Amino acid sequence: MVTSSRAGRNELVLAVQKTFGLPTRKQAEEMVAKFISCLEDTLLHHLGDDGFTMKLHSFGKFSVRHRHASRRKITFTGDVREIPPRRKIKFISLGKLRRLERALVAQPAKPSAIYHTEKLRRLERAQMAQPIKPNVVYHADWGNKPAKRWCARAVLGADGNYTAFAPEPADTPGSLIGQRRTEAGETGCTFAGFDFPIGVPAAYAKRAGISSFRALLPNLGRGEWKDFYSVCDKPEQICVHRPFYPSREFKGKLKADLFRGHGVSSLEPLLRRCERGGNGHKQACCLFWTLGGNQVGKAAIIGWREVLAPALRDGGPVSLWPFDGPLSTLFVPGSVVVAETWPAECYGWFSKDGLRGKGSQDKRREFGASLLRWADAQSVTLEDCLRKEIQGGFPQGDDAFDAVVGLFGMLHVCLGQREPGEPDDRAIREIEGWILGRES
Repeated sequence: MVTSSRAGRNELVLAVQKTFGLPTRKQAEEMVAKFISCLEDTLLHHLGDDGFTMKLHSFGKFSVRHRHASRRKITFTGDVREIPPRRKIKFISLGKLRRLERALVAQPAKPSAIYHTEKLRRLERAQMAQPIKPNVVYHADWGNKPAKRWCARAVLGADGNYTAFAPEPADTPGSLIGQRRTEAGETGCTFAGFDFPIGVPAAYAKRAGISSFRALLPNLGRGEWKDFYSVCDKPEQICVHRPFYPSREFKGKLKADLFRGHGVSSLEPLLRRCERGGNGHKQACCLFWTLGGNQVGKAAIIGWREVLAPALRDGGPVSLWPFDGPLSTLFVPGSVVVAETWPAECYGWFSKDGLRGKGSQDKRREFGASLLRWADAQSVTLEDCLRKEIQGGFPQGDDAFDAVVGLFGMLHVCLGQREPGEPDDRAIREIEGWILGRES
């Protein structure tokens, strides 16, 4: 019975998520819980009103009935029992539900009809749970300067296959999410990948008292976090509310200063699990370090401050993977799903030899042959300009190249060729996040 009741509630939650186009199942569960709480509060408020009725349109009505104290004689013993006063809440079905109840009583369903009804229900549940392909897949190779931000996109056709387009400079950060939502339409789903960290190290979160990165992000740059995006000039300025260092390139700027400011003795506590390398993966740069060609801190600041935080504050249907749930559950009509990507992670997905020297146009042209073979094998149509870009080794540079490689990596996941990869770990889901497609 417990299993059946849970299954019924889960079915209701999925129906609410689908009906309202909610991006996450968690939001649907919260909506159902709030409705039930309001219903309960209303009934409790009128529990003392005998005859109170609450009608829910044609669905049914709740009524409150009071029974006065009485005496009841027990037939076999002759004893008289005192029955205390009671208050009872009764539900009466109405409309279609009531008619179907009576129809079933008047004419019991045949076994074959019951079988087909149950089969239809199973089919409906399977369709509700069936993940959909995003209508628009968008990838941005991100940098701290506008000239270093390139994007590429693919659009799902009526035949169920994607068409990919040539890379181009990324839009103004503040308009990115809104434009993706407009492009996909009210009932379409957008999958947007950004090449900057989305999440913070668990050790830092523990020290700062952060329990949810998703909840933290819209508040950064405000209130007690007003200085978060202000990069420190001096080591003594480093603290949990101002974690980035250094603001400018001066001689003597050492990572040891960053470690001391964060109360650690080495780099590892300032790395997220997905950044630590090992198992064939290269170690990434520390989020809070903002010096050098490999630093990602300044790119993350711009991405969080100008792209993600405003979108979350607007209250639109924007989901962050993996913080809002498994990837397949986030692809619902009207939603924008954001994930962290790393194009270098994808090189080995298309060529067993990987890629070394992406700064060389010849190397990019050589690697491009693998991209072309994969696209043809997966029925991904390449716009003529994109095919020429790939065949020419991306003359516009390695940023445009990484924008396309990241896009193809996202398509790899959308087409079911690779799992998203996030471990079943609370710290990953709530604090640190994960790089799309990286094996744990």
